[in-house]
Amino acid sequence: MREYHVRICEGLGGRFLRPTRCNIYVKSKRSGDRVFSSITNFLEKKMKLKVNKDKSKVDRPVNRKFLGFSFYYRKGGIGIRVAPKSISRLKDKVRELCKYGKGMNLEIFIHEKLNPCLRGWFNYYRIADMQRLCHELDQWIRHRLRNIMWRQWKRSWTRFVNMCKAGLSKFEASKAAFSNRGPWHNACGLSMNSAFPISYFDNLGLFNLKSQYTHLKKLVNGTAVYGSVRTVV
Repeated sequence: MREYHVRICEGLGGRFLRPTRCNIYVKSKRSGDRVFSSITNFLEKKMKLKVNKDKSKVDRPVNRKFLGFSFYYRKGGIGIRVAPKSISRLKDKVRELCKYGKGMNLEIFIHEKLNPCLRGWFNYYRIADMQRLCHELDQWIRHRLRNIMWRQWKRSWTRFVNMCKAGLSKFEASKAAFSNRGPWHNACGLSMNSAFPISYFDNLGLFNLKSQYTHLKKLVNGTAVYGSVRTVV
């Protein structure tokens, strides 16, 4: 197993200034157990380093996450995806930001609070296969923004007037504005979606994850799936 030890030390330059994460891929669980035991002994006994037993484990790549990424089986090889916990953290961050959005102008909120968060998240995870995920996140984010708008209007009459100004008929606007259902339900209703479609938020400058991902794929010389890994050794 000395070959593994040498590769790790060479790859890290022999320096361990901060907690270091490393994945080792083998062909079977038996090999994984053997390598895990050998590497752990080497790091703890020879190099006097501490191995985090809670985060270190022998498992299939699809069941594990690494630096926010995970893997999945696809036709022709292995694909990279965003780990479920990373998606949950993004949603928690957006929910927290939306608390401030209730008292701000929507356009200012999008440019100063929301877009920096979305842009940073996208730039980090853009190597993953996430076209469908981007589409779902865009829908969810627009839903939250419509919810902010609905809450800011407060009164039913104000909601009715604003939806009429957006081009909705008086019948449809009154049907939604004077509904007894809660803000979250009305924010994703047909009336709000018709009055404030995707183009409305594009004009406000909202960072569109799906659009950015599609543009990125086109730049990769027509590659079918961006960031896929064909083999894992």
